[in-house]
Amino acid sequence: MIVQLSGSVSDPNNEILNGEVHWGDQSIGYFGMDEFQELQKTHHYALPGTYCIKIHLLNSSGIVVKDSAEVHIDYLETSLSNVQSEFFTKTSNEFLVLTLNLHTYQEDNQNEKFNIIADVIGKLNIDFVAFQECAQNRNASMYSGNIRTDNMALKIAAIIEKKYNKKYNFIWDWAHYGWQIYEEGICILSKEQPLDQESRLVSKSTSKDDITTRKVIYGAYQMLGRQFNIFSAHLHWRQSLNDEEQNNQIKALKAMAIAKEASSGEAITIVAGDFNGNPTSSYPYSEGYTTMVGNGDYIDAFLAKNPNANVIPADPRYYTVGGSLPGRIDYIFIKNNDKVNVKASQILFTNQVIGVVSDHFGVLTKLEVVQ
Repeated sequence: MIVQLSGSVSDPNNEILNGEVHWGDQSIGYFGMDEFQELQKTHHYALPGTYCIKIHLLNSSGIVVKDSAEVHIDYLETSLSNVQSEFFTKTSNEFLVLTLNLHTYQEDNQNEKFNIIADVIGKLNIDFVAFQECAQNRNASMYSGNIRTDNMALKIAAIIEKKYNKKYNFIWDWAHYGWQIYEEGICILSKEQPLDQESRLVSKSTSKDDITTRKVIYGAYQMLGRQFNIFSAHLHWRQSLNDEEQNNQIKALKAMAIAKEASSGEAITIVAGDFNGNPTSSYPYSEGYTTMVGNGDYIDAFLAKNPNANVIPADPRYYTVGGSLPGRIDYIFIKNNDKVNVKASQILFTNQVIGVVSDHFGVLTKLEVVQ
């Protein structure tokens, strides 16, 4: 939330030395004589609210002029005008799934981005959300269980409840430290209460100080007369030609899903998250994707509706992550059976659609339960 203050200062006696802008949030801006004729000051507010902005002009003896104005600051309305029309309506047997890597508190204007994410979930009434790099500071106070007061999912759920009067529950666990100070985790957010839940290591490493340490979180939910087995995953990238860690993590994830299906009967299995594997990369760096879908166990929901997404050379329209190594690495995988149809799938948090909230762009998918 940015406020721009503009104006001018008249000082015919040349007694004013400098000025101060007190923004009302304990921040102070300063300006000198060279700015009096055309004063332009910009300030960023971290939180919405009503603030009293005060101007102080000072001479050698102290404050000689004061002025103030009260302003109400709020987030801009999140526009959904570029979201595909299919996502705005749901039949009685359709539901929405979103996956998004939240980038572990590394974003500027984090509260505004929380608000955008909450708006999308609240306005579209998304049923299941898989978060990765859903973090909390290791020094923050405890809220409940293993959840700290600054947990990113907790923040987003609170905004949704306040703005949309919708109660979202979430399950969360963390695998390793990010940037040394964050407990970096995976999460499933849903309006439904989980019937069962588990987080499980899928990596060789178990050390919290090792970035290759990875967990998958699972939640079972009852909805639309069916059981849904939802998994949120954040797997490691392949580091060398002979590195099998990513493949092994994917195999462990698939084995976990099979075990949960065996114990739950006719469940619908959805695996979502950041797999750090790009199907358009050169072999063997594309192998992780093949390990997930190659034997036909799972359908890549986005590919089902965007059949050119894996064409080489890669099309930037299909990237789900930016930065120095852009590509398509975030997925919603559906167990390949006759229980679910893919109705729509869109990359969401880009400047062309919603706006950027992370270094990842998220994938939203609409699915239909086959009755």
